[in-house]
Amino acid sequence: MKKSLFSFSIFLILILIGCQENSITDPTQTAGQLELQKNNNYLNHKGTIKLEGALNDPHSVLNSFYVISGGINYQYDLENYLGNFDVTSNSQFLASLNLSVSAEFQYLCTVCEPETGDLSAGDISEQTHDNLYVPAKGTYFINKSFTIAGRTDGMKLVCRFMVTTEGI
Repeated sequence: MKKSLFSFSIFLILILIGCQENSITDPTQTAGQLELQKNNNYLNHKGTIKLEGALNDPHSVLNSFYVISGGINYQYDLENYLGNFDVTSNSQFLASLNLSVSAEFQYLCTVCEPETGDLSAGDISEQTHDNLYVPAKGTYFINKSFTIAGRTDGMKLVCRFMVTTEGI
């Protein structure tokens, strides 16, 4: 009886020790890992979007087009404005978008006689800056219109940009 009581008490002690919650005293991440995650939540992109090709003439006479040549230089900076670096479905990022547009237009009519004004139908030289809130798991669309200098009819170039956490 003494041996079974002794065995039962040791068995009970082992069960109580095994069922206790572990108290974790070690940090789950080191300081280097936290800094790395913080730097990964900042995105900086620079680049150029080429503007080349034929555009339909909004005031078309027979078969006329505008030929555009130039580009849009962009700088896209993104950082997590909430302060936490977990990308959840409701996280948002603050994006700073700088655009610099430089383009020239030529009038092209495939069935008309060329005129002296056809060489230059206007140009764009414009810079814009926008601050956007981009969802972590989604897209943000922004429409930008750029005035074509040298035009008397108020024609503008309208571009649509898709902005995500991955880039523009």
